[in-house]
Amino acid sequence: MSCAICNQGVSPAKLLNCSICKMNFHSTCITNSQDGIKKPIRNKDWKCDNCILKIIPDRRNHDKSDLNKDDMKNIKINLNNISFKLDTLSDSINKIDSIEKSISFISTKVDEFNVKFETILSKLKTHEKKISNLKKSVQYWNAKYYHSAGTRTL
Repeated sequence: MSCAICNQGVSPAKLLNCSICKMNFHSTCITNSQDGIKKPIRNKDWKCDNCILKIIPDRRNHDKSDLNKDDMKNIKINLNNISFKLDTLSDSINKIDSIEKSISFISTKVDEFNVKFETILSKLKTHEKKISNLKKSVQYWNAKYYHSAGTRTL
């Protein structure tokens, strides 16, 4: 048996079974949010969100008294659960947006660093060439000086 939400195996201790569609759920995947606290739902006549949404349109044409107390409780619990999931999703979207902005900022800074690094590297190569040319020039003038003086070069 696997959970219809997370697709992982469901142990009998954590099993919730929809009384309409007979799908299995982890009790921790289906939670009731009251005052911001997640509480597992346990009810023998429990109905999943999809089945609750199917019940509501069918019963609109009937008197409100057609819904029993458990149905009303389950509807309220599932609506609260949906509201909590939407709030959580909204918070997650805001966090993702913030992360995307941070990544964009960091990417820009890395690009700026690379441009500066390439500039410094280019200048370093130019200075290395100049140093090499100066060394050759010093060697040439040392050789010429010591040769004309009749002494050996160092």
